[in-house]
Amino acid sequence: MEGGVQTMLQEERGLMQQAEENLHTKGGRKALLAAACCLFTICILGLPTAYLLTRNSDAAKQSASTIQIQNRSLQPSGHQTRGVNHPQKDKPRAHLTVQHGDWQKNTKSNAVQWEDIKGLAFTRSGMTYQKPCLKIPLSGDYFIYTQVTFRHSPPEGHQNSLKHIELRIQKISLSYGKPEDLLSSTESLCAGCSWVQPIYLGGVVTLDEGDLLSVNASDIRVVDKGSEHKTFFGAFLL
Repeated sequence: MEGGVQTMLQEERGLMQQAEENLHTKGGRKALLAAACCLFTICILGLPTAYLLTRNSDAAKQSASTIQIQNRSLQPSGHQTRGVNHPQKDKPRAHLTVQHGDWQKNTKSNAVQWEDIKGLAFTRSGMTYQKPCLKIPLSGDYFIYTQVTFRHSPPEGHQNSLKHIELRIQKISLSYGKPEDLLSSTESLCAGCSWVQPIYLGGVVTLDEGDLLSVNASDIRVVDKGSEHKTFFGAFLL
């Protein structure tokens, strides 16, 4: 009896071990199959992403190449644009101050005469003063300016009336010989009163090489020559 029971127990154990081995074998196969399916799915999903990344990279390289070509095409050539590409220290410029003396009595012109060397006055980089004009050495856009202070003291018994004072910056070009007004202003003042009246003009204009600039007053007898801070004239290339 005991031998038969042991034999039956051994057979049951063997069947159980075989069943466990079969279970483990099936589970392993399922796990491998599942892993293979996941890997295949990842590969399938990754293909479009890889394609897009490659395409974007090629597009970026092409865009960068195009930008470099455009940048090279935008670089300035040997031909310089008017008034451009000149270092600041080399740009023509001048500041003139009113000339002292009795020049108003010795001229028939209405042009104000200037000092170009002494005090605050200077000329630079080809800009020159040819009495009574500034000569432009280089074509381009310039800022031109002037302030002229007028002083009037009427004699006793002078009747009150209006006195019109007009100030102009004029240009004479090589191609057009007559003076051309660039900037102007007019003040109406009391002829029978004492007064001091400054008039300022300033603006950007396009000038050509060889142009001459002058400041003209309707009555140069009342131009105040007392201070270089009050009456001046200048221009500089932008």
